[in-house]
Amino acid sequence: MKWYHIFFLAVMGLGLVGHYLLGISRSTVINAAFEKIFFRLYVALSGAALLVLGITQGLPAKYLLFVVPILALIVFLKIQSLEFCKSCGSPIESGWREKAEKCSECGTAMDH
Repeated sequence: MKWYHIFFLAVMGLGLVGHYLLGISRSTVINAAFEKIFFRLYVALSGAALLVLGITQGLPAKYLLFVVPILALIVFLKIQSLEFCKSCGSPIESGWREKAEKCSECGTAMDH
């Protein structure tokens, strides 16, 4: 089995686990603190996977000086733009500068 097969399976596994824990499992409410930690890890690993893919495909080192900060900014802004309701565990998408005042699912006031 070649390295790119393993890489493909790892990225597919990451996507399936993320989709299940952050999307499908809404019927069984997962702890909001766990979702927050898992989401941050999921976004960071996805960014790292993109970086590894670029490096293994022969991205020149001079382009990495541009790609790494941009990718880090994208990961940071994505993490900052999603909150989880402490009451029902629903993900709440908001801007990176403005935060949601209440949960769109249950109406609970958000803690910031």
